[in-house]
Amino acid sequence: MIKKLLLLLLFTTSVLATDGIIRVHEAPVISKPHEDGIILMKLRKGTKIYLHPNYLNEEAYYVTLTRDGRKAYIRKDFIKLILNNESEDLGHTIYVKNDPTDYVIAEPLPDEYPLKGRPLNRSQFDLIFKKGVSSRYAYNSEVQQESTGFEGSLNVKYLSPTTFDDGHRLYYGFFGGITTGQAEYRLSGDIFTTESNIHYTFGPIVSYTFHKRQYFEIESMLQVGLNYQRRFVNQDDQTNGLAEEKLFSGLFFNVRLSINLSHKKIFDSPSFYLYHGPVIDIRLPSTLESDGQFINSQLWPDNKISTNLEGTFGYNVGFTYRY
Repeated sequence: MIKKLLLLLLFTTSVLATDGIIRVHEAPVISKPHEDGIILMKLRKGTKIYLHPNYLNEEAYYVTLTRDGRKAYIRKDFIKLILNNESEDLGHTIYVKNDPTDYVIAEPLPDEYPLKGRPLNRSQFDLIFKKGVSSRYAYNSEVQQESTGFEGSLNVKYLSPTTFDDGHRLYYGFFGGITTGQAEYRLSGDIFTTESNIHYTFGPIVSYTFHKRQYFEIESMLQVGLNYQRRFVNQDDQTNGLAEEKLFSGLFFNVRLSINLSHKKIFDSPSFYLYHGPVIDIRLPSTLESDGQFINSQLWPDNKISTNLEGTFGYNVGFTYRY
């Protein structure tokens, strides 16, 4: 009796069960009969799939089962029914002219195909804080106290990869920046002076990324800048009641070396990086000149400021935008 019931159950299941063939490249099996359903699994073209016979007349979706036996849904136009009768030719064929699930691109690609690779160009914005320079005006009186302070620099850079470096490690471009700082001196005879500097920089830049990892990069950078400097020297002789300010200006070159650590995943956007690292700034000798028209000539022994070769250390923090 038990054997007969089992045979009847198997026969009933085989009669009621309906199969289909996936007719698209990759058909999603979803959790509910709606496009917002969660994708439970995907089936490739030609895969045989079970379809519940009680839901064959539904409007847009067949009912099926996932691999773990859960009820699921699949679009009707993604399925070719296996009927095994004279109505086999009715309904969908295996061939799909415009397959919405087919992401495979035929080769060769047409010349006008809109390929988009990973972003290569870089725009950078950074702040540099470094020790102020020690070169100063040659005063008549002896310097008893001095404070060169710190300089702050704001810089913008644009870089592109070289055409011969397939690894995109070597970049070149240009930069521009503005730097300000102030030094204070106390001279013998109760003379107090300040030297306020501002200079504008423009020049070429080269960088090389010598260490790459998933979350960070380390790059070295070389900048050569042409600078136009304006230095305001103010002297206040409190003993004799004399005060005067003069402007000295001129051009000079500087070389800047830096090592930057770039953090890739610190922001939600993959295009923005945070970088920071030490900086060495080397200034070449130069001469700053004024118009030579002094009201209190006893305060001004010379109408020039001569600067020597000098190197300063600093630290830079900035952002990189890749596009």
